[in-house]
Amino acid sequence: MTRKQRETEGGIPLAVTEFHLLSSRSYIFACASFEGGYEAGEIGIFTFEGDCTNSPILIANLELPDLNPGIYITNMIIQAGPFCANPISGTPFSKSNDNRIYMILLCYGTENWCRLFVHRRCFHSYVLDVDHVREKTGVTAVPWREWGPQNSRLLPGQNHQWNRHVHGERVVLPCVNRKIVQVLDFGIVPARADSDTVPVTSTVFSTELHLEPGPPWLDGIFRDTWTTALPYKSTLRALDEEYDLFLMDQDRIIGLRTSEFDPSHRMTVYTF
Repeated sequence: MTRKQRETEGGIPLAVTEFHLLSSRSYIFACASFEGGYEAGEIGIFTFEGDCTNSPILIANLELPDLNPGIYITNMIIQAGPFCANPISGTPFSKSNDNRIYMILLCYGTENWCRLFVHRRCFHSYVLDVDHVREKTGVTAVPWREWGPQNSRLLPGQNHQWNRHVHGERVVLPCVNRKIVQVLDFGIVPARADSDTVPVTSTVFSTELHLEPGPPWLDGIFRDTWTTALPYKSTLRALDEEYDLFLMDQDRIIGLRTSEFDPSHRMTVYTF
């Protein structure tokens, strides 16, 4: 199926809902709209020269899965750790900007939220091919089947009001049981993880590797059946208190209580 012609102004999509840096010379736009050719959503990858003497170059449009009739994507929110100009001072080690996971919140209709995880290396691979792109006429539209299933992981999700629960290649999330925190780590090396990491389960701590493609879900939303295969490790840890949300950096997880009955927004800091 060919998607409708996208509406743009000066090469910039009119349906942009979110923006995030890939590097100091490239960035991505999330595009979602009922109209203008973005009904299923897509991710635009742009680059520009350092002296800003030319307009940004749209390298590629990564299309999201086609949807069933009557279904539309209504929101896309990109969440990733901060892009740092220099290594963090005072620390012997810090995550490179190259090693980052992008969590893209997708909303279908009014309440069907999910989380799409994509590693920076997938997006940046199109930037590395920019010279080839410049020789072509038109923009490369990349169907979901060509980039998504092997380079992403789609999981159930919900909307977030805080943007600091993603750092580097890890994501911290609350669970239904508010005394449990979950950390998803997309920085694993599958061959090494499969042989060196043994799943652990106890009353307070558990780990699980996800190296195989995940099963399809969200019945009735997507036109085709497919799986996503980006590997990751999930860690669950039981805590002594209940928390409403979590924040993180490379050394700490912060549990935050936001109850209207506790206006102090009390926080507890945990270290890795």
